[in-house]
Amino acid sequence: MPSCAQLKGEIDKGIAHGGSPQEKARAAYLAICLDFSPALKEKYPEQWPEAIAALNGYPRVLQVMFYEAPFPAGDRIREKAGAAGLQKPATDLKLGA
Repeated sequence: MPSCAQLKGEIDKGIAHGGSPQEKARAAYLAICLDFSPALKEKYPEQWPEAIAALNGYPRVLQVMFYEAPFPAGDRIREKAGAAGLQKPATDLKLGA
């Protein structure tokens, strides 16, 4: 299991130099969950929106973050996601239903 410092380095690299949309999306997701997004949003003002746009390309991940994450931890994730620039999906997809 990677240390927090290793993860932070991977996330930073994914935001700054992410090659694929998947890599950028993963970095944005981890940054939001681990509360690194405020600093990265400020450090990479041009790349951060690209990472958020890449994460928006994964509607099932957004579905879980905004509609299925358990309370109260889910509330914190939703708050962090909004502050990071993610938009709540318009509808609940009811995945698996």
